[in-house]
Amino acid sequence: MPSQSGAPPNEGSSHPSNPRSPFGTTLQAGWYRVATLEDQAQLLGSRGGADCSSTFDLIQKTSPTDLGECTIAAWASDNPGYKANATPAKRPKKPQVMVGPAC
Repeated sequence: MPSQSGAPPNEGSSHPSNPRSPFGTTLQAGWYRVATLEDQAQLLGSRGGADCSSTFDLIQKTSPTDLGECTIAAWASDNPGYKANATPAKRPKKPQVMVGPAC
């Protein structure tokens, strides 16, 4: 379930099928909406643990919350074939974190 509170998402659980890069980085898809730009995305990584809680926590703490803005983070494994460089970027499926009023 998406989290907008200060509580860590997926507390006490981990995602069993995280794709990992050769460098041991767990991947997530990050998606952004800003009122004046096309929707954007990028692949995110975390070395903070198998469940990426540090990346999800950072997104919750640092994402903008202004009118018209939205930040979503989801597991890359829940979004096979996700094209982070597409313009405009599609919203990822099964978000773990959603921040901003435009979500």
